Amino acid sequence: MSDLVTLSCPSCGGKLQITPDIDRFACTYCGHEHIVKRGGGIVSLAPVVEGLRQVQASVDKTTAELAIARLPQEIAVLEEEMRALREAHINTLYPPHKSESYLGRAAALTAPFALILWFAQNRTAAILFILLFVACLIAWAIFFFGRVQGGNKARETRLDAMAAQHSEKSAMLRRNRQLVSG
Repeated sequence: MSDLVTLSCPSCGGKLQITPDIDRFACTYCGHEHIVKRGGGIVSLAPVVEGLRQVQASVDKTTAELAIARLPQEIAVLEEEMRALREAHINTLYPPHKSESYLGRAAALTAPFALILWFAQNRTAAILFILLFVACLIAWAIFFFGRVQGGNKARETRLDAMAAQHSEKSAMLRRNRQLVSG
């Protein structure tokens, strides 16, 4: 019986009797699990949570190390996509609409007819074709510049989202490096 040590449960204060062969147990009063720590003639109790914290810290460090290996590659891919998006021509990103294409063709076709009619001394018909030509050019310009403006706005929105991702990944990389370095 001299090997028994009586301690109080850190959780509920209940009296516990610890034998030398017990390293881990649950309190019979409250059910909390504890680890028996022995060292230098002292016996104490530590909640199992402390052991879990150590395991969690180890898992966090391993996760951070894996992220440090992965994040630079993801950041590099994101930077390349952003560079390509900045350099891409608007027509490759947002191809012309059919209406815009038809207006350009109509303008190209009306110009020769206007010239033919002008030189054939049919000035009224030539002026009508010239007006049609100018109307097609104006409509085409409106479509084209509207597409370019809309395309630029969409590109800027996409670049902003990518920049936010880049910033977030860079911050994660810094946090993980700090976690690993201690």
